[in-house]
Amino acid sequence: MQDKEKRETVTDLVIELKHYYECQKQHKMYLVAEQTTHVISSLAIAVVMAVLLLAIFAFLGMAAAHWLSTLFGSLAMGFLFYALFLACVLGIFYMNRRRWIILPIARMMIHVFIKDGHSTVSPQGKVNDGHPTDTTKGKEADDDPE
Repeated sequence: MQDKEKRETVTDLVIELKHYYECQKQHKMYLVAEQTTHVISSLAIAVVMAVLLLAIFAFLGMAAAHWLSTLFGSLAMGFLFYALFLACVLGIFYMNRRRWIILPIARMMIHVFIKDGHSTVSPQGKVNDGHPTDTTKGKEADDDPE
């Protein structure tokens, strides 16, 4: 009689472990989908903003070049000085590319894909990073000794 109960208990345990594994697999798939969606939407917003900023700066550049041409008395000189100004801006941007572009993108990717033990996402989609200013911190995070 006990052997039969033990087999049923082991069978129930195996069934529960299979169910747990499937739930964990499904949970990981949801997390990957959420993170991928976040990255793709951020990229789409960045592309739209870049296109709009490009159009704005193109028109501002034309206006500035024409204004400079009235100061110098020559259309070619106005555009030349504006091109030199843009070359200086490009040089400054290139020298600071790591600080202004590479590191912020790396931080965003780390924040999206690699979360420490204190980072959680609430059902409302708000990220709790475990900072003292967070009001969404749950009771279970307080029990964790550091």
